[in-house]
Amino acid sequence: MLKKLLAAGLLVTLSACSLLPEPSPAPRQLLLASLITAQTSQAGEPGEVRLIIEQPLAATPLQNREIWYRDAGLALTPFSRHLWAESLDRQLQRLVTEYLASQSWVGAVSLDQSGFRADYRLRLHLHEWYLDAESREVLISIQANLLEPGGDSLWQGRWTALPEVESISPQGMVTASQQWLETWVQDLNHKLIQVVGK
Repeated sequence: MLKKLLAAGLLVTLSACSLLPEPSPAPRQLLLASLITAQTSQAGEPGEVRLIIEQPLAATPLQNREIWYRDAGLALTPFSRHLWAESLDRQLQRLVTEYLASQSWVGAVSLDQSGFRADYRLRLHLHEWYLDAESREVLISIQANLLEPGGDSLWQGRWTALPEVESISPQGMVTASQQWLETWVQDLNHKLIQVVGK
């Protein structure tokens, strides 16, 4: 009798284990790479300009780690098995800070923090950044404002781009975004030099 009860208990336990859902794999995390290359880094005496890169303003979906796409409809949907390792707005702030710190006209550049005295503040605004599956393009829209320390605007620029993707996938989106960013940050750098006059 005891053997039958143990056998029945074991059978129930094994049955319950087979009813548990299979664990799903963890989402793959993607990250944009540094924009500094041997060609963009400028050696020499550092300039005198001190610059703060503010935390970018961004549409709500871009403040999170989801990677977004739009199919034939108008609804934006996050990819289910891929995430940004860091939110897109934070990545952009970090990448722009690293890039501008490598430029000879900049004496010092910092993330927005108290205690750092700057000549200028750079404010970025991410309006759109998602994969359009129907057109096979990444829709990117960014605005940049160069501000005096008191907040008065000295310059404003806006970029809208539609880089094509090789594959309709998160990896395709990241590759197209990376290539566009490398060109964009150079353009941003040239425009800032013209405004600052260095």
